[in-house]
Amino acid sequence: MKVTAISDFHGILPDNIEETDLLLIAGDISPFSIQGKKDEMWNWLETSFRKWIEEVPAFRVILVAGNHDFVFEGSSKKKIYDWELSFDGKLVYLENEPYYLDMDDKHISIFGTPYCHIFGNWPYMRTPEVLEEKFKNIPDNLDILITHDPVFNLGDSDVILKPKYQTQVHYNHVGNPELYCRLMEMYDKGTTPKYVICGHIHSGQHQLEEHLKMKVANVAMMDEFCNELVYKPLTFEI
Repeated sequence: MKVTAISDFHGILPDNIEETDLLLIAGDISPFSIQGKKDEMWNWLETSFRKWIEEVPAFRVILVAGNHDFVFEGSSKKKIYDWELSFDGKLVYLENEPYYLDMDDKHISIFGTPYCHIFGNWPYMRTPEVLEEKFKNIPDNLDILITHDPVFNLGDSDVILKPKYQTQVHYNHVGNPELYCRLMEMYDKGTTPKYVICGHIHSGQHQLEEHLKMKVANVAMMDEFCNELVYKPLTFEI
């Protein structure tokens, strides 16, 4: 199965997606200019984003929200569910829940979560205690875990290499500690996910690298200055 993963395109809908079985989106799809305007965001979702999803060459698209996607946290579950259903199965929206895909003779298990550690007043940010409870829902032995927030200290997927307003490169890990603890619990049992796909930190590690028996990558597309898409989609076979 061919899998393509992207994240953090902030309203600039990518036009370089090659034909794939499964397209994973790890959050922050909303345009900066309207991200906090619910009505305008729903209009964008029903027009520009819908057209893009319908045309993107993927059998199925799995979407997880990010901390800039106010519209998903600010809308009713029913409205989001009805919107998801209107894509006739091509789009699947996950909010801290699993999804199981059967395709030909393949069975793929996926879990997607938007929840992040707190560093400001943004959607899906929760206290450590709440995050611990949320991440207990992550099942053992997943094929793919999709998170918006990177895992703390799991490779360099959570490292800001070129921060805004700075020129020097530095290597501070800024990922999610509670997510790290959950994955370490799974590692001790030998039940970690095969792949961990995240976004959020635009300049984090963009290649799949193996850490503690998990292949990990940050698939954010926008540069750290939030000006343009500079990273290519990540494609791999499972």
